[in-house]
Amino acid sequence: MIFLLAERGFLPTLEDVKNEELGKLAKRLKGGSEKETLANILEWQERNIMWAADRWYTYRLLQTIVAFTILLLIVPFYWMNLMNPVLCWGGILVGIVTVVSLNPAYPLPALTPLTVYAILWLSLNSGPIITSVLILLALLLGGMIVVVIYLLMKYKDFYREFGFGFLADLFRPSLPVEKILRYRLGVCRDYAKLTAALLFNLYPGSKVCFLSLGGHVAAATRIKGKYYVLDQRLPVSTINRWLMRWDKRKVKVIVSKLKWGRRGEVVDVENWKKKYNAKREKSSSLNTKVLTEKVVKALRTKQTPRECYPDVEMRLKSFALYYEDDGVVEYSMVRAIKNRVEGELCGDVGRISRLEVCKDGRDNKDLIAKVWVGDDSISISRFGDVTKQKFTKCRNVN
Repeated sequence: MIFLLAERGFLPTLEDVKNEELGKLAKRLKGGSEKETLANILEWQERNIMWAADRWYTYRLLQTIVAFTILLLIVPFYWMNLMNPVLCWGGILVGIVTVVSLNPAYPLPALTPLTVYAILWLSLNSGPIITSVLILLALLLGGMIVVVIYLLMKYKDFYREFGFGFLADLFRPSLPVEKILRYRLGVCRDYAKLTAALLFNLYPGSKVCFLSLGGHVAAATRIKGKYYVLDQRLPVSTINRWLMRWDKRKVKVIVSKLKWGRRGEVVDVENWKKKYNAKREKSSSLNTKVLTEKVVKALRTKQTPRECYPDVEMRLKSFALYYEDDGVVEYSMVRAIKNRVEGELCGDVGRISRLEVCKDGRDNKDLIAKVWVGDDSISISRFGDVTKQKFTKCRNVN
């Protein structure tokens, strides 16, 4: 059931694909080539969708609290002769199934007064078992209240704008695309669903693959015979490189495709499962000099030789793993580095006098983007946890 629930969380529906706002967004993101379009999708998501960890962690927490509360309520309600054993266990089973399969926030309005009533009844009785149940129910009730108060405080601006229904939507296993675009919040399953719906609008005849690792999912599409993974943010990667990033060799794949009617209209979204095993292939040699040249060209900056510590060093997580001698991957990587540099300098890239992209000497998985600003600056170099400031005038090297 949990696996079926997880799949339902990221598979787009026909209503998602036909969403009007999504269609407008797809039109805006369409680039002059496939590599531009794929990069546009990821860059837009990175800039506009905020990662909502509570859609995952708090969801699991509240799910556990509510499930245990339902189980514990069997004791006082059975002893109060309000429920016979068959009805009691049946209600418990239905309650747990509801919590696991739908939304743990739904039972709260009914569960909270029942828990308070059970605590009051238990407090008027005595006995070691009753005392233990009383303490546990009180803790669980407190846990539910704390979770709700935490969410109200953290998302106060959201529920003021969208109403209290927003809090219930936080715990929905599957949010429709319309609400993902409205809230601008999401976790991996929301990103994957939005990406798939955009790809169906941009490439109606193509297939979209969902790569599921159990606790994580991403969408992939096929361009000129090769599958590319779009996982929340730049860069785009191939499936094999994406699996290397997660240190996996196998992945469960769900393939989605639009189903067309006799009149040429979309009538449904078909899904089927398959498995994928990473293929053995020669690793692409990472030429950081060429990558540097392309980033410099994209930023339109100059390259002046410098012999001082860089003013800024930016770690590019897993970029060395993602890199492949492939036009789509390389283009998206250059854009990702360009965006990071522009963000660090608030867009004032004209001040850059030199830029270098190199491998991290301590970790072969990451890249380091080094930036020198201006001719005279205070340079900072990090040695482990110690920061050394070099107050010296950087001079040009002839």
